[in-house]
Amino acid sequence: PMEPLNKKFQSFNCNVKCINGHNIDEILNALRQKKNNKPNIIVAHTIKGRGISFMENSVLWHYKSPNRKELIKGLEELR
Repeated sequence: PMEPLNKKFQSFNCNVKCINGHNIDEILNALRQKKNNKPNIIVAHTIKGRGISFMENSVLWHYKSPNRKELIKGLEELR
């Protein structure tokens, strides 16, 4: 099992920061932080397809491209 991913990286003596991968402030703060000489790892928790109703948390969109109608609808939902 890969989880908990942060513990796995810590076991390799890495600095690990877990963040909300949809929050730009958390991303920027994590990128700015630097601690000692260990590798820095950022684990960004995200929701796949977030913000587009028909894509959110759907495995289908890991490999499928949207058609023109879906693209237009998705872009409208993101506005």
